[in-house]
Amino acid sequence: LVEIEDATLDPTTLAIHAKEVEVFPDKFMVSGLVTLDTPPASSSSTTCPSTLSLLVRDALPAVAGTAFPDDQIASVALAGSEKYFFVHEHSDILTSFNNLIFNSCSIVPGQALTIGGSISGSTLTPARVMLAKQGFSGTAASGISNGMFTFNAQGLAGTLLPSPVTVETLQFGDFNTDFHDDSGGVAAGTRMRVAGLVLFNTSTSTTNILALRFVQPGQD
Repeated sequence: LVEIEDATLDPTTLAIHAKEVEVFPDKFMVSGLVTLDTPPASSSSTTCPSTLSLLVRDALPAVAGTAFPDDQIASVALAGSEKYFFVHEHSDILTSFNNLIFNSCSIVPGQALTIGGSISGSTLTPARVMLAKQGFSGTAASGISNGMFTFNAQGLAGTLLPSPVTVETLQFGDFNTDFHDDSGGVAAGTRMRVAGLVLFNTSTSTTNILALRFVQPGQD
């Protein structure tokens, strides 16, 4: 299975010019939004989700009779032995955020996942689970302090996050210059777009967004 990202289409030749191409060794791959994990993630590694509900956005190949139709919620069983990765990102971005993790015990609602593995009938046996970066529109619920602020995310994924959700920022993220500044670049009520990773915070047992980019509309 091959996934093409950040591509343009030549209108003359209809050729696809891709900046990023990923090859997955799996026989089946499904992408979607986590709506429920059972049992829910906690700071205790002994309570790892064994089942998650996924709002399916895409499935490859489109197997007839599969239990993963687009725009429907499907159930995925996890064994805990799957490999966990970040899509298009390297794990070294989290070296200074040891309380933010992604593994078999830290799947939470609101995450955008791609799950690859083998499928038999309607049963998916996951081999790898990949967390994707995603974007949210909304308003700041607080000003920024120590590189953190709270945010009211809108849209479908936003309804699955805490309201407000804590946003942590990276010093080397792609930010509007004024925003990454504790002097007041972010104020409560500021409209913005945030793009990043939805992660479980083990120190607070809450869902956080690790922001890789955030800007005011019209300033990106």
